[in-house]
Amino acid sequence: RGAGWGYTRQRSPGCVPRRRLLMETQAVDARSAASCSDGNSSALHEVASESQLGQNGRLLVQAGGGRYIALIAHRGDVHAIDATCYHMGGPLVNAEIEDCGPFGPCVVCPWHRYQISLQSGDSLYQNMSGKVCSKGLKQRVHEVVRRDGKILVRIAHSDKIESDNYAFKTPPPSSGGLAAPPQRRSGEVLRAGAAGVRRPARLTAGAAGDVAKSMCGADGRAPWARPSMPPPPPSAGSR
Repeated sequence: RGAGWGYTRQRSPGCVPRRRLLMETQAVDARSAASCSDGNSSALHEVASESQLGQNGRLLVQAGGGRYIALIAHRGDVHAIDATCYHMGGPLVNAEIEDCGPFGPCVVCPWHRYQISLQSGDSLYQNMSGKVCSKGLKQRVHEVVRRDGKILVRIAHSDKIESDNYAFKTPPPSSGGLAAPPQRRSGEVLRAGAAGVRRPARLTAGAAGDVAKSMCGADGRAPWARPSMPPPPPSAGSR
């Protein structure tokens, strides 16, 4: 054969045979994959340094082809969870955290107070007896590896779950405040009703409108939420 990529005895000094070049490239790729995979077929993505988490321990990052992930530091651990709530697209990066018993710490969506486990991604609720129960896996959580001051994330892969619907959309703005006014959840309201407590006072027209606005998703729309809501009819006692 004519002179070329290493298939003749004579070649220019410094010329690397194609077969050798291919083998060396494959070896480099294999070493890179091993260093990133940490023994797993799914690669680790370096997303931030620990110093970038800042004092409040929260950071919004992207990994795995543009997936938005909230890094949340809590009690010495760093959690990685899809940054947008599966329910209607609320921002989770600055959500407050509550202890949910056997499900560990959970974020509380600032829009509709949905509780989501940082450990498993289960959506949680309290039943009539006050026990914390799961609605099932709704929010994707990702493995975090901390190495030499860096934070690496291994994207979780499984069958499609609900948070995937928002995972690649820019999350809505977050106020940055980690605390929110305490609100009663449905389980608490039902238990209070069962105990004989009178039902809450009816919403004013303005409050009802605020509720409708809060139900907009990450795209700013909620087809079933009317732009204006008429005030509720007066109760029998107010006539």
